[in-house]
Amino acid sequence: MKPEEVYDRIIKRAESISLTQHTRPSLIYESYEKGKKLIESGSLENGFMFFIRALYIYRYLYKFPKHRNDHILKKYVLNIITEADKSALLLKKQLVQKWGKQNIVAKPIPSRPPPHEQLTPKYYLTHNLLTIQREEVSVPGDNNCQFHALVDQMKQVGICTYTAETIRNACVGWLRNNEHKYMDDGKIGKKTMLKEAVGTYNWDSYLQTMNIHNVTWGDEATLLACSCLLGAKITVISSLPENYQHHITPPTFWGIPLKYHFTLGHYHEVHYVSTKPITK
Repeated sequence: MKPEEVYDRIIKRAESISLTQHTRPSLIYESYEKGKKLIESGSLENGFMFFIRALYIYRYLYKFPKHRNDHILKKYVLNIITEADKSALLLKKQLVQKWGKQNIVAKPIPSRPPPHEQLTPKYYLTHNLLTIQREEVSVPGDNNCQFHALVDQMKQVGICTYTAETIRNACVGWLRNNEHKYMDDGKIGKKTMLKEAVGTYNWDSYLQTMNIHNVTWGDEATLLACSCLLGAKITVISSLPENYQHHITPPTFWGIPLKYHFTLGHYHEVHYVSTKPITK
């Protein structure tokens, strides 16, 4: 488990405990931040020790009786930290032996806001993109954001033949021409056609509305159409805190070769953006 994953699990569990909710996550947060700074300065072993310390603080605090008051808790916390550090020192060597001193953390560890600071969609999207070493590229919020983002992704791989409006038209045209394509091979259950899978009652009305530039938002069907038109795997990284990565590709039995890989960002149910690799 990566250190940032350890922190995520710890902080969510600790915040779910009702009593002295402020004290518990803040102790864990401080240990996480100190470990992060040590790792970034090159002291990997000591950094990992503080991540382990955060884990043990959580374990001990979780056992603390919920009916006890804060005064007793403060005394209890001092013993917790002492015991946590003893355990962390014992485990530190085992971690280094298992993972080695170099490349213990293959990617930057994201900074964390204090546990009670509101986590915004911007924070989550930035963090989620950081896990794959990418950052946001802004696009206009004019109801064509998905298509602007796709155009930017195309330009990054040298495809400069589309605008947001023309790629929208091309996607709608592809959907119209392939409405009877089956989404599955029928080996399990009943076959489903593309226009049925989109889930619209009136296919012609859906296509007509989707083709209105500056008005209708793109959806997953238009992403699938773009994937097929350009031979591109499309990854969408959303601003959700969990299950934030989604891939759009044609069914394999369609036999469409995938030459490119596009990565879009998505403020959940609000706005698409493009992305680019992080450059140092």
